Amino acid sequence: MNKNPASAVGRFKEINMKYEITDIEHPEYKQLRRIRALIDIGTDVKAGDLGGYVESAYNLSQYGDCWLYDDSRMFDHSRMRGNSQMHDHSLMLDYSIMLDNSRMHDNSMMLDYSRMFDYSHMHGNSRMHDHSEMRDYSQMHDHSMMRDHSRMHGNSMMSGDKVLSGDAVLSGSTKYRE
Repeated sequence: MNKNPASAVGRFKEINMKYEITDIEHPEYKQLRRIRALIDIGTDVKAGDLGGYVESAYNLSQYGDCWLYDDSRMFDHSRMRGNSQMHDHSLMLDYSIMLDNSRMHDNSMMLDYSRMFDYSHMHGNSRMHDHSEMRDYSQMHDHSMMRDHSRMHGNSMMSGDKVLSGDAVLSGSTKYRE
C-alpha cells in the first residue's frame, strides 16, 4: 500500500473530482484558498474556471453541481451540497449548511448552525444566525435577518429590515416586509 499523500490525490482526480483547491490565498483571509474546476459543472462553469474560496475540501462537495462563484467564501465546518450556489461576496461560517438548489447572492451571510435547502434564496445583506432554517421556495432580501430557531418555508418572503427570531415561523405565501 502506497502511503504517499500526493499519489492519493492523483487517484481521486482519476475518479472525476470536479474541483481542486489551488494555492491562491484570499487577500484578507489567508486560511482560505480559491477553487478551480477540473471538469465542466452545470451549464456555466467550465474546466479551468476559478471559483470562490474554501477553508478545506470539507466545505464543498465533489458531487452535484454545487459551486462557489466570484468572491464567495466558506469557513470552518460550513458545507455545501447538491446543486446549491454562492455568488458575489456571500459568506458561510461555523456549521451552516446549504443543500439541494439553494442560492446565496450579494453580501448574504449564514452562520452558526443555520440551514438552507430546497429552492430557497438569499439576496442583499440578508443574514441567517443560530439555528434558523429556510426551505422550499423561501426568499430573503435587503437587510432581513433570521435568528434563534426561526424558520421560513412554503414560498415565504422576507425583505426590508425585518427580523424573524425566537421560534417564529413564516410559511405559506406569507410576505414579511416593510
